[in-house]
Amino acid sequence: MALFQVAGQVGGQSLGRDFVMRLGENGFTPDLLFFKGQGHNRLFSYYLDGAAELVIEIVRPGHEYCDRILKRNFYEAAGVPEYWMLNSRNQQTEFLRLVEGRYQPQVPDSDGRYRPASVPGLAFATDTIWNEENLYQNWFDRSIFIVEAPISGHQRVRGGGGHEWGSLPFKPRLDLAPVPIRFEEYISWCPEAKFEFFEGKPQIGYKIGSQHLIGLLLMTFGLASAVQVLPLKAWIAALRHRLDLEQQDTQRKADWWKIARQAAELLREQFGLTRIGVIGDLVRPQPLNYWSEITLVSWDQDISEHWKIYEALLRLSRDPEINLLRAEKDYLRAEEKADMTQNLVEI
Repeated sequence: MALFQVAGQVGGQSLGRDFVMRLGENGFTPDLLFFKGQGHNRLFSYYLDGAAELVIEIVRPGHEYCDRILKRNFYEAAGVPEYWMLNSRNQQTEFLRLVEGRYQPQVPDSDGRYRPASVPGLAFATDTIWNEENLYQNWFDRSIFIVEAPISGHQRVRGGGGHEWGSLPFKPRLDLAPVPIRFEEYISWCPEAKFEFFEGKPQIGYKIGSQHLIGLLLMTFGLASAVQVLPLKAWIAALRHRLDLEQQDTQRKADWWKIARQAAELLREQFGLTRIGVIGDLVRPQPLNYWSEITLVSWDQDISEHWKIYEALLRLSRDPEINLLRAEKDYLRAEEKADMTQNLVEI
């Protein structure tokens, strides 16, 4: 928070974890990064294309190899000019600076401040971060970072364009052996690292994020490795269950269509919606699957108290779950946009 507060004064912008830094075909999510966007890199909505001027990682127990070796090597090869590692165990900060293409350890100046060469005018008070008195202070306190030479007239960069969540249809390329993931697929499919627990099931980035993450993992490990995760009996039981569901697909879809029409009637009578359609697995020729749900679309411009609609649909049906999209307001993924133009059924 302290770096975010002062970043603009030294001509840049600060972003935290879950924001991606693209280095070639690889994507990294540093705990903290600072960038200027002046030819060295370019900001898009979901990622920074190119090396940031400053990258900070928090070294966690069991994660040392990734930060000290793996990421260090990638950051060095990609030309990240300043790489810092903060270790709360020993309350130390390691400063690495790129010198002639290789990282060289650095130490603070005689006044106890460290000044990154890639961010002129910025100083880091090395001991302040470990001062326990600061634990309960406002983290917008600027004493952690000191602006010694502010830049006038700087404005925060607004990112836009590029690939983003849902910009590509979800079509994981599965094979017995691992399949490399393209950067565009990673950005389009990989959810943010938000772990939650719903209805007795763990979810990462909600239900759709969990589905995408499993697809990416299957590509990463390959099916030959993935089948070793569970015993043979579990796979056979799962396959039999899938075959049973496919044999019941005609009746299941008929039951789901009945629920969808009941939901549409509810939305019209209780919430005044006028135009409602159905997209998703229910209108596709393929059988319903584990991830399937009823997806409704509305074109009404003003849907107030959306949370009440969610609760009403949840009371109507939990299995299958009913999801309502607002065609004019909600962000739509590539599959949803394609369904609206090719497979939409109005009810």
